Amino acid sequence: MTADILPHFTGGMLDAVARAFQRPPATRWLDREVREGAAVFGRLRSILSDEREAATRELREGVEAASFVARHQPAADGLAHFFAVASEMRTALAEIDKHPGAAELIAEVEAAEAEAVALRQLLTEAFRKAAAPFPKLDWKKLEEETKADRAAGRLKRWATMEDMISDLSSPE
Repeated sequence: MTADILPHFTGGMLDAVARAFQRPPATRWLDREVREGAAVFGRLRSILSDEREAATRELREGVEAASFVARHQPAADGLAHFFAVASEMRTALAEIDKHPGAAELIAEVEAAEAEAVALRQLLTEAFRKAAAPFPKLDWKKLEEETKADRAAGRLKRWATMEDMISDLSSPE
């Protein structure tokens, strides 16, 4: 779910915050913009964290590669935009660093950047693995393992399909 909202969030609210800080600072709006900017970046940090946790859980539980990429590609695209806006914010924040609320806003920007970096690393590695070709099967090794399993009695043969179904469905 967070993968769906991330591009819209970074494309909307984040841009509005960045535009607000591109205007020349004026004390009458600066206090409000700093508070709202900190809130936006705090919320974005939370979204990025949720996205990273969801992707990590999905990878841990197992997922088909193409569906993972399709589901999380919008988040990866949103991260590129986020890093561009965060860079603009750093420039704007350098001009207001003496403002009392600037430290909180700077901390939120840095925390959101740290979450974004962690998410980008996770997605980059997962996308790389998803694009990798399947490893070749070592048929000789597979045959040797099968023979060893058969010799150890770990493989079972059935005369008919009905025998197999009956055997597998009976409680033991």
